[in-house]
Amino acid sequence: MSTPDSVFDALLRTDAPLVLAVTPGPADAVTHHGSAFSSFRERLAAARLPWIRWAATGWPGCSEPGEAALGDVRLRLDVQRRDFVPACSGCRLQSLCPGPLGGWPALPPPATVSNQVDFVADAEHADPTALAVDPNEVTRSLLLRTEAATWRRYRCHDSNWSEQELALAVHRRGQVWLDRSEKVRLDDFAADLAGLRMVVAAEGNDDGALVPARWEISGAIPFEAEEAAMLARMRALRGVVVDVGAGPLRYLAELGAALAAGDVRYVAVEPDPASLAALRRTLPGARLCRGVGEALPLPDGTVDHVMVLRAWNHLREPERLLREAARVLRPGGSLLLVDNVAFALLRSREAAERAHAVPVSETPFEHYRNDGADEALAALATTPELVVEEAIAVGPGSGNQWLVRARRSG
Repeated sequence: MSTPDSVFDALLRTDAPLVLAVTPGPADAVTHHGSAFSSFRERLAAARLPWIRWAATGWPGCSEPGEAALGDVRLRLDVQRRDFVPACSGCRLQSLCPGPLGGWPALPPPATVSNQVDFVADAEHADPTALAVDPNEVTRSLLLRTEAATWRRYRCHDSNWSEQELALAVHRRGQVWLDRSEKVRLDDFAADLAGLRMVVAAEGNDDGALVPARWEISGAIPFEAEEAAMLARMRALRGVVVDVGAGPLRYLAELGAALAAGDVRYVAVEPDPASLAALRRTLPGARLCRGVGEALPLPDGTVDHVMVLRAWNHLREPERLLREAARVLRPGGSLLLVDNVAFALLRSREAAERAHAVPVSETPFEHYRNDGADEALAALATTPELVVEEAIAVGPGSGNQWLVRARRSG
């Protein structure tokens, strides 16, 4: 391929949305280093213009550049040459693949995880000692006091959850909730769940078995207060606000008045076309970019605020998002991170079976991790330009939502 300077200069002057469809030539399939394809790509990367989109044809869908078809405008300048990954072995296209042979890293798809683990009711008794379990099952079991003053035992049979993960979610963070709606899919935590608190820790009995920790309904529903605190921070934002992952529409209503008054210029960076279409209807004055947080299609130092609302655990590379946020933020600009940790949900057997009958294809937006505030703070420590100003972690008595706010130094 060849791109005269006049063509590239015209691209940089345009202010209309533009998709570049580029097919590498024979030389580019052998190596991208020093090729016209590489030169053009690197010039686009340096420009970082949000209205220029990138879609390369001829790349295998499994390789990183292939993600451009999903709106991933990576345009990375730091690609390192690497060998084929094990997932490539046996691929019939390996001899023709321009990926790793050309310096593009072919990466296996990341594993996804759920942030919800079901504990299913399996027994009930007036005497809690009658519901004792083997010591190796105590982390996977708990007792709930019922309205009839009996104890109902709930157990987790999901082998995808380790003992350490369950101990963190249940015992350290206290994230145990009773499903009082029995919906197939929860859509309103405040209405659908009942908060619980531990009243007696697990203890042994005379025959060496352990009575699981005992819990009762607390009546506390902290979700609304936590949402209100987050929305108050959003209402204070002014200037260019970048929303990574295009937060839920009910959040964005908080920006509506400021957007209409011209006090906020809202930019959404979102890979899902359906979410962008919903945003277009809700916020007609917004600028919508199909892309990912790890490669923000914005020039350096042009943004006042970056929001990542319940999208942190959906990022493939959160540390790269932090570097991107530091790059695009002006000195003094802010970064707001909000997400949820894993939680245990107590359900009847019937409710659990109905929920598990839903095909995975209908719940595509799983998480790549279940980070909390501690993990986000550790990641922020790798980006010294971002100085932490506030951190609200999850613990017993709170909801499962954490918040971290940082500011760009300099």
